[in-house]
Amino acid sequence: MPPSATPEAIKAYQQQLEKNKIKPDNLPPCPRCLVESAFFKEHAYRDRKFLVIVDMLVKTVLSALLRFKCPGCGKTFTYYPDFALPH
Repeated sequence: MPPSATPEAIKAYQQQLEKNKIKPDNLPPCPRCLVESAFFKEHAYRDRKFLVIVDMLVKTVLSALLRFKCPGCGKTFTYYPDFALPH
């Protein structure tokens, strides 16, 4: 099970995203053309709602997820921080 998200962790991730500090270096190579992830380019952002339990209440925290594009074949990838799961 992944570590629980906290509103502070989500906000810290959002701040890193806004300062362009998220890099694709830890993504696997492209499964189609095997281009290394270090060459991926920023492609788009996806809005995501995270549900977090705070003081016995479920709160919604909004953030964005960064998408990268492979320059070799055009396939796109979403970068998920440690607290986010794909769905």
